[in-house]
Amino acid sequence: MLLESHIAPKSTVDLVTIAQALHWFDNPNFYQQVKYVLKKSHGVVAAWCYTVPQVNVAIDAVFKPFYSVHCEPYWDPACKKVDNEYRSIDFPFEPADGLDHTEFTRAWGEDGTQSKTVVFPVYLRIGKVGSLDI
Repeated sequence: MLLESHIAPKSTVDLVTIAQALHWFDNPNFYQQVKYVLKKSHGVVAAWCYTVPQVNVAIDAVFKPFYSVHCEPYWDPACKKVDNEYRSIDFPFEPADGLDHTEFTRAWGEDGTQSKTVVFPVYLRIGKVGSLDI
């Protein structure tokens, strides 16, 4: 079978991860393959995505209209699934136990505080034609 020769034999994989890509997949076909390779009954599939950064009231007030009014019409419709935090994507798997006690949750609170400053770098190159010779 092609799947076994290129990915993994049946029921041999502990974890399948999908980072910022589930909205692009042929989900029924992908899920079938995931169910094939994951170990029964404890194999895990984890999909995550990120949405637009939130900084503070003033910056968010400028960025949100830029994103939702000026940019959104040009986004592929699949990107709306990310904006909806993957809640609208069919996910035919049993919920994992301990969703509130994941490794990430422990790491986030290990210093005893819940509030953190998060940096979400944005890199831009901006230019205009101006009076350049062509």
